[in-house]
Amino acid sequence: MRTSGGIVLARVGGVPVVVRPSWLVVALVITWVFGPVLADAVPGLGGWAYAASAAFTVLLYASVLVHELGHVVVARAFGLPVHRVELSLLGGGSHLGASAPVPGREAAVAAAGPALSLLLGAVGLAVGQAAADGTLLRALLVQVAVANLLVGLVNLLPGLPLDGGRVLTAAVWKATGRRPTGARAGAWGGRAVAVLALVVPVALDVAADGVAEPLPVLLGLALALPLWLAASAALEAAQLSERVPRLSAGALVQPAVAVLGATPVSEAMRRAAEAGARALVVVAADGRPVAVADEQRLSAVPDARRPWTTAADASHRLAAGSAIRSDLTGEDLLSALHNAPAPEYLVLTPDGQVSGVLAARDVRRALGGPA
Repeated sequence: MRTSGGIVLARVGGVPVVVRPSWLVVALVITWVFGPVLADAVPGLGGWAYAASAAFTVLLYASVLVHELGHVVVARAFGLPVHRVELSLLGGGSHLGASAPVPGREAAVAAAGPALSLLLGAVGLAVGQAAADGTLLRALLVQVAVANLLVGLVNLLPGLPLDGGRVLTAAVWKATGRRPTGARAGAWGGRAVAVLALVVPVALDVAADGVAEPLPVLLGLALALPLWLAASAALEAAQLSERVPRLSAGALVQPAVAVLGATPVSEAMRRAAEAGARALVVVAADGRPVAVADEQRLSAVPDARRPWTTAADASHRLAAGSAIRSDLTGEDLLSALHNAPAPEYLVLTPDGQVSGVLAARDVRRALGGPA
């Protein structure tokens, strides 16, 4: 069955396993690279080397799936929803529907994947070493085991988006009592890991040959760039999450005066200036609010047109959900705005009185985004 951007390969415990088309690219590259490796390890394999390499690729991604299912099992044991597991260009990923509420659970969910990879690696290595030397079974088991050990160890590096970055996030969260601080630490750890990924291939090449060849440099860039971008995105998300709790409709509201729709903008702005207000609430004859205009919308009316433009024409008409309470803060405020997208909102006090006008651009500015 197809889903957005991928194919549902199977469902494990009700969780869809989605394979992205980009997975095929990596699978083909791995098959091509490991064909000669297996040909050298197994005498007489000949033309079957690439078929054996394809089997290695399947086993490797099966191991990646087991790694991701480790996250899934622990997350569901803690009651966290899991949307899907993906296999893609960068390996695998588990998409949870919610974050762990406490650092201990966050660390446990993150560590479960690498723990399973290391366990598979250790068991595979032991079984592979017991198999007859020079056989395809031994070569496959050892190669898959080594790959699992590398996956487990690399994922434990302390930087987002790796699992070790989530463990670091949980540790700093536990120490400071603040999740955003932990996320910032994990993101900076991710940037450090990205620099390491760039430097190590080049350093190994220089140590071996005394000069940096183009291929190790390109390999370092290919490893470092996605890690740096993901860590930077995590840092931006952490900074955003620090600002969200400080959001307040009451703090961002622009004081407003009420005017009838037929009032010229010039007269409406004069009344607003006298009242120390910055916005308008356009009301019907019965006093019911029908439209709003913030300071920027009013200023956009050219001076020469203000006496001839009515307040109703210069305002944004209120729609369902465009009235919000002045005591909304943080996630509750963002949820209210998300449920009824609009450029401006009417802000009411808890007892239903008009407090003023809230501009969506002011919320974006408070979150550090473009106005």
